[in-house]
Amino acid sequence: MTQRSYIMALDSLEGLGPMAIQSLVAAYPHETSLLRASNQAVAQLLGQRANRWCGPGRFKQCLKEAEDLLDKQSQQGIQSHCFLDDNYPERLKTLPDLPMMIHVIGSASLNVKHMLAVVGSRKPSPNGLLNTEYWVQSMRAVDPCIVSGLAFGVDVLAHEVAMQQGMITVAVLAHGLYVIHPRSHRDMARRILASGGSLISEHPIGVEPKVGAFPRRNRIIAGLCDATLVVEAAIKSGAGITAEMANQYHRSVFAIPGRPQDVMTQGCLDLIQRHVAEMAVHPQRMLDSLGWSTPSNHAEKKPSNGQHQGVIDALSKGHQRVDDIMNETGLDASKVLAALGELLWSNHVMVRHGRYRLQATEASVQGAEAERTP
Repeated sequence: MTQRSYIMALDSLEGLGPMAIQSLVAAYPHETSLLRASNQAVAQLLGQRANRWCGPGRFKQCLKEAEDLLDKQSQQGIQSHCFLDDNYPERLKTLPDLPMMIHVIGSASLNVKHMLAVVGSRKPSPNGLLNTEYWVQSMRAVDPCIVSGLAFGVDVLAHEVAMQQGMITVAVLAHGLYVIHPRSHRDMARRILASGGSLISEHPIGVEPKVGAFPRRNRIIAGLCDATLVVEAAIKSGAGITAEMANQYHRSVFAIPGRPQDVMTQGCLDLIQRHVAEMAVHPQRMLDSLGWSTPSNHAEKKPSNGQHQGVIDALSKGHQRVDDIMNETGLDASKVLAALGELLWSNHVMVRHGRYRLQATEASVQGAEAERTP
């Protein structure tokens, strides 16, 4: 009997919880010592959760079931780690409600230098989709592992863009591995694995999706990462829950602002207003805040005239809205937004009520004053 089997058997006892399991393991380091303990001693240790203890007879069966399940998962290429294992993700070890078991399929390391969660609405707006693509692409310079939940909308696009950019991506599931929810994302799951990524879950194979499991899944997304980026979120949403959990874990949280009248950005504005999240103004600023910047990142702050000249020319002609700039330059929305973001960051451009204008430089101000001088 292995330590993993012991922890997994305890984890299978419904309602026991991480703190109770850790208390049991501290008092009874091996399954044999727990099996020899009196029910009264175990009940006293568990306190209010005493009724969750099944007794030694039933627990022997739980141990056998756990060992059989671990063997079955191993044969299917699934690695299982308990919270005491060396291979257990380091960032999760610090959580007060850490998962007792983590089941992983795939080759991605869960202890890489930078890990970023990207979450948001299952029904994002067109701007939400553009922002997801732009922000994930912009992370390529520091090559983080992109973590999300394989859900519709922002999640699946974050995984997709990460793979397109050659970054590793990890999907955290709320059910057993090999059960992909939604079913339409089975191919995406296969591609994540083929690209060097991983699927992970705290549930063993055979556990079906349940509504209550998704918020608990979100704590793993938050806890696995150094930072969480919320692209779009309503006031009450899974992405908002993930952000709240990340904040409770003292991890960095960023939220992309939007218009107050847009339901899908109200959650982001709420997170910013309550100081749960920092305002995500530009990818480079987020990298600076996280300390992820490299010398090459800082060199990019100065925009390339050749790269952005078309946008600058359009602004010079009085085109102030993104749609107008797209029509003038022939660039798609993601490229226009990327250029405007760089120009905003370098203080070449200002924005007010969705209208972009070139900042007046000292030379242009002096020139304008000279023209007005009789």
